[in-house]
Amino acid sequence: YEDLNERSRRARSNINWLYGPHSKEVLIELFPQSKQGWVTTDIIFDRTLPKRVTKNTSCYGYWATIIRKTGRTVMTRCMRAFPTWMNDLRGKIENLRFKDLFIPGTHDSASYMDNFHPHNETVVTKYSLTQDDDIRTQLMHGIRYLDIRVGYYRASKQFWANHGISRQHPLREILQQIKDFVLETNELVIVDIQEFPVGFGKSKDIHRLLVNFLHRELGDVLVDPDITWRGNLKQIWASKRNVVLAYDKSSIVYEFGSIVFESVEQKWPNKQSLDDLRRYMTFSRNQMQGSFGSRPWAEMAELTPSAWGVITDLYGGLRRMADDVNRHVSRWYASDFGMGANVVALDFYRGTTIIETALRWNSIKTVT
Repeated sequence: YEDLNERSRRARSNINWLYGPHSKEVLIELFPQSKQGWVTTDIIFDRTLPKRVTKNTSCYGYWATIIRKTGRTVMTRCMRAFPTWMNDLRGKIENLRFKDLFIPGTHDSASYMDNFHPHNETVVTKYSLTQDDDIRTQLMHGIRYLDIRVGYYRASKQFWANHGISRQHPLREILQQIKDFVLETNELVIVDIQEFPVGFGKSKDIHRLLVNFLHRELGDVLVDPDITWRGNLKQIWASKRNVVLAYDKSSIVYEFGSIVFESVEQKWPNKQSLDDLRRYMTFSRNQMQGSFGSRPWAEMAELTPSAWGVITDLYGGLRRMADDVNRHVSRWYASDFGMGANVVALDFYRGTTIIETALRWNSIKTVT
């Protein structure tokens, strides 16, 4: 009930006290009327910031502070990265399997465009891009599960990371980013090769070419499948290998059992509304939590447009669909969905709190 100008003065005074005379200006002040909600501001995000993250980065860019009307600071949070969170929690989680962990992931992980700004959205990019960050940046921020779709182009004899029939990036570039990251950080990453939308045909020949290509590019960082999904993180770290390569074709897994793991089991809602998404996820997770196997499973926590919806642009694009659900998904996993979660894969993951939530639940699991 204080005068608005007086509250503004107190807020700025407290910010200066927190961060010193060289702190940046207060960008926006909000006076919440309820305990939860969502506010969209006109602050223009510096989209170069995430790509400048390194393994030593924690807080960067922007801060938010909750201040009482008396001027007392209640809480401060920052935009931050979690480049080494598994090693940071190593003493707590090393005796767990991947299935025991809450692992933040991305859906169609390689579906991004370098230096892309949403203001330049086109009919094509609206439904082909699912991420803002390249693979290295995703991993630096804390993502540890990558969902990679591969196409093969016979004319050039090249493998590409795809989103459906849409070519995104040469697969070699994606793999190099993964390799560079794990060599720099000693973090563990699941690379799940899912779907083969272009060029594979009905025979196994192109699959064999792909597995051999993956082995050539990643061989010296690949975890030995003899450890199996039953192995714990301590065993994997002891092997001095960091990338678990999973493959979504059982006959190829059988043939190349010394290279690839069985794929993560993806649970696909294929829903177009928030309510339907939650209902499906509630049903599927009740099924999975009753299973006794060691194979990880992934909740694909995003909406999927219908073919007609894409043709008519009914949804405004994948980015808008993600914006409609990500805040709710964040709340679900921060509460009742969190304890039973395994892999959670998202579109535009930085619109969620999934990484912070995963770290919190992983810490809780180790003491329960």
